[in-house]
This record gives sequence, C-alpha cells and structure tokens, in this order.
Amino acid sequence: MACLDELNQSADKQTWIGISRTSGDMKKFESISQFQDYQQALGCAPVRPSPYVESNAGKNTTPTGFLEFKPRDPDAQSRFDATSPQWEGVKASDEAVKSGMFIPDSAEPAASRERKPQGSVLPQPPPPAPTNDVCSIQ
Repeated sequence: MACLDELNQSADKQTWIGISRTSGDMKKFESISQFQDYQQALGCAPVRPSPYVESNAGKNTTPTGFLEFKPRDPDAQSRFDATSPQWEGVKASDEAVKSGMFIPDSAEPAASRERKPQGSVLPQPPPPAPTNDVCSIQ
C-alpha cells in the first residue's frame, strides 16, 4: 500500500480513482471520505480531488473565427501525437519525422508539401542623392 497522489472522479460519477504517480498503483474508492480515511491511515498528505469533466472536443459551437484543423490521416496522427492516448512514444515520433512522414515545421505530410521557390535577395536601393535645399525653422 502506497500513498496516492491523485484522486479523480470516474466517468460514472459514482466512484473515485486514487493514483500513485511513483508506483503507478490505482485504487478505487466509493467516496471521498473513504479515500481520506485510507490516506490518513497511511499518514499521507491530503490530496485535492478532481471531478470528472466530460470532454467537449469537437463539440465547440461557439464561432471563434479560427480554423479548426483536422488531420488527413487521424490514425497516423494519433500514433505520433504526444497528446493522444494512442501515442507510440518519442522514438516512434522521431522515426516518423526521419522517414519523411512528417516535417517538423509543417502540418502537412512531407510527400504532399509543395516546395516554395526561394527568392533571391533584392539589392538595396541606392541612398537618396544629397540636396542643397536646407530649411531651417527659427
């Protein structure tokens, strides 16, 4: 038995899940008071509970004026995106970039990205010719 660092409400909103960040242990509780009794019995520090909040991803109905980008291949995106639960890890993401599947500075796959021509540097215009028209306000 280890001290638990987090207390999250489950999706059914009836139970709570305590998690130890160090060991990865998870324990289910029927109430917050049951969790508090468990922590107190072990002499652990108090933990602030986190209520369950339903994800509203994709349900945004407020027009923001910003474009909402969607990946062309959601499966590939989820495997190489660190914010996805299906993420395969840093090595997999690095290998995808090395293989040319993604370019680090572009949202488009490397194969479909259009190469933009590099323009030549324009010469600086000559400085204006000196004039003898001196105006002095006194």
